[in-house]
Amino acid sequence: MDKDRLILEFADKEMGEILITKPTTEILYRNRAIGFTDEEWARYVARGLKDLVVEEDTEWEITDKEAGRRLRVHSDRYAQDGEEYILHHVYDVSDDYNLIRELSAYSKERQQMVNFQNEMLAHISGSLTDCLPIIMRFLDVEECILCVDRKNCVDSYQTVKGSDGISFRREEYRGQFDAPRESHVITDDDKDYLCYMNETTRNGQRFALYMPGDIDDEWDTFPMHFNVIRLFVENMLLEEEIVYESEHDHLTKIYNKGKYLSMLEDFFPKCERIAVFNMDVNYLKRLNDSMGHEAGDKLLQKAARSLMAVERDNVAAYRMGGDEFLLVAWDVSMQEAEELLRKWHEALDTLNKEDDGIECVIACGLSYGGPGHDLEQVLKLADERMYADKVAIKRKRGDDPDAR
Repeated sequence: MDKDRLILEFADKEMGEILITKPTTEILYRNRAIGFTDEEWARYVARGLKDLVVEEDTEWEITDKEAGRRLRVHSDRYAQDGEEYILHHVYDVSDDYNLIRELSAYSKERQQMVNFQNEMLAHISGSLTDCLPIIMRFLDVEECILCVDRKNCVDSYQTVKGSDGISFRREEYRGQFDAPRESHVITDDDKDYLCYMNETTRNGQRFALYMPGDIDDEWDTFPMHFNVIRLFVENMLLEEEIVYESEHDHLTKIYNKGKYLSMLEDFFPKCERIAVFNMDVNYLKRLNDSMGHEAGDKLLQKAARSLMAVERDNVAAYRMGGDEFLLVAWDVSMQEAEELLRKWHEALDTLNKEDDGIECVIACGLSYGGPGHDLEQVLKLADERMYADKVAIKRKRGDDPDAR
């Protein structure tokens, strides 16, 4: 057998392992350019050529997971001097294969990122909480909590996999924005959370995003994940702040008259049951004249705080201008409205115990509308009852009913 001629014809100056075998796989020659044993080769052939018939230019591949190796083989059948031989040219393509696999994984992550960005962009004009389920699905976590600094308190938005909607709670500041990124925080109920991000917007508003503490260690291997999420959350907070400023009274931080008029046009008329509390703060002018407008502002802020104490999902407070306020509750019964009135009185009494020298006296008229009510009449009756209460309060205190 002229093996040198065969090798030159077959290999054509290419690098790799050259083997010449009999059709029975018995090795007659190999140059041992690639590190595998004769026994490994026999196993490769038994597995790789089991369903192949080697003719001219037969291509096949070997994957050796145990050795972390991937080989490509070019086999050719030769006959010489009445004998048949198979010449195999083996290339180690492990590096190329790994590179392709890494590129494929990167391409997949890149596509996931594009899909994530597109989904977030579709909700960019929505509410802040619209992005939380998207973030949770993207990071493949079971739970997600976003904390937002509201200056006087912390708003926490929480979504859990499989739950309906997002739960909301307003709580005191307890270091939610102090935890360094990637640090663990143990809550009051002994749950472990990991701080995914703790950032401040360009306008100085703080926010923090928390995930369960046992999430996969590989959760942040792709840096763009973090940057995109931070960008979208910050953008939504900035947009929300613009809306917030347009809907809230700057002095008292409750809804303004513009927000009330918007609700009066689009929402309140659709409510089947509604309770309206028309309120007026007494003695504002007298306080302004005697103690100055700063004291008058504090009086109005105290009035607003009493309303904030009873606000919830279906109860909202509005400053209508000057010393006039409204509290509106929907989807409530008459008994619930009366209970709400009682709780508001308790909140006002508690605030008046503060040692600031400013007593807050508020006249209130409650009117209730059930199914089929006339909203205009409900509002009118609340106004009439407020004025009656205002007169009664002043007479009880020995004041002129017309005094301001």
